[in-house]
Amino acid sequence: MSIASGSGRRIAYVAETVFGTTPATPSFKTFRATGSGPRTNKTTGTSDEIQADRNVRDEFMLGQDVSGAYNFELAYGNLDDLLEGLLFSTWATNVLKNGTAQKSFTFEETLDLGAGAKSFSRFDGCMISQMSLAIAARAAITGSMTIMGQQETLDTTIVTGATYAAAGTTPISTSSANVANLSVTGITAQPKVRSLNLDINNNLRTRPVVGSLYTDSFGSGRCEVTGTLEAYFETNELYAAVLAHGSGAVSFTVGNSTGNAADRLIAKTMDSVVSSGFDAFRQSGAGGSGGLGAVLSGFFHHEGGLVGRDGVPRLVPAGAWTGAPRYHDGFRPDEVPAVLQQGEWVLSRDDVAQIRKGASAVANDSRPQIVFAPNIIPPPGYEARTREVDDGQGGRKPEITFAEVTAQGIRSPQGQRALKQPVVARR
Repeated sequence: MSIASGSGRRIAYVAETVFGTTPATPSFKTFRATGSGPRTNKTTGTSDEIQADRNVRDEFMLGQDVSGAYNFELAYGNLDDLLEGLLFSTWATNVLKNGTAQKSFTFEETLDLGAGAKSFSRFDGCMISQMSLAIAARAAITGSMTIMGQQETLDTTIVTGATYAAAGTTPISTSSANVANLSVTGITAQPKVRSLNLDINNNLRTRPVVGSLYTDSFGSGRCEVTGTLEAYFETNELYAAVLAHGSGAVSFTVGNSTGNAADRLIAKTMDSVVSSGFDAFRQSGAGGSGGLGAVLSGFFHHEGGLVGRDGVPRLVPAGAWTGAPRYHDGFRPDEVPAVLQQGEWVLSRDDVAQIRKGASAVANDSRPQIVFAPNIIPPPGYEARTREVDDGQGGRKPEITFAEVTAQGIRSPQGQRALKQPVVARR
């Protein structure tokens, strides 16, 4: 028996007739995924009972939930059944609309352990909670299917009578070759799109009951469709529609060949989908290109540092900049967007200059700054005296002098003469 390899994992699914029950003699379909998947999350608790030895009396399991997401590259036909589960509906004449009929699946993952041994993880009572789709210029179309399930069981053999359909072989769709007819209704000059991201969320929730570790079923919330559209800025038309809180429809076609096309229409696209933001306003000079973007680059400065040199660049939703306070007039060529935290201070250039000026002696000195208070024990017959003197480099340094003290006493003429003959030790 060898160590299992995740790269050879088979992912398959079958629709359930009864929620949480795998059909007898199931006909599994192989799902084409690039990674991840659902896993069991346990809820546990510990006893609060007090003991003389201070040990915990007991730790108990309270519940189990299955959740996770399969990542995929879009290929024609791979998602048809799962899209029905996502939209609570069925295909009718190649059209799928949002409905109310919940649909559940059993997902099965198979790992080869070598020497003919296999491991089967079966996730019963799975529903599609959410789907994300990302279409970016010069990239494969990717996405994820988020799943919530009732329970996971392990096995070493297949379900009796189970069959497995081979995975499809249709090519992966790309934004360069397989996207067409992308349009936004109500816009005369159609935008040149750099990226489009869509998200459909069913807002599923568990329904735990007394007497079981597992959810009884899943409650569903509203079907929420959101997304972001990043387009090059050519006219005010699209931006004006955003500012006016306008609505319209975004439609596009994805397909690998004639007849193999997935036509998707998002019927109500609000300004939360077509978000506004100008990632080119930081550029200077005529002819600078830009985008009407839903995702902009910002710098995180929570660790402090100099603007333009320090900070961690990250992509931030354009909506985060809407209504954000400005601490200067922007955007100019030498200004950058930044993400700050409440309680942090923003200093102007003049403030920084004043701080540097006040601390110039320290800031410009690369040597270690040492402050010490020596415990001086003079030799017999001498008295120690300390003072600060100019070090010749714009700073100060300590000076220690030892004055001889005669036997007649410091107040005697001899003592006074001795005090006038210093022996100097410098550090």
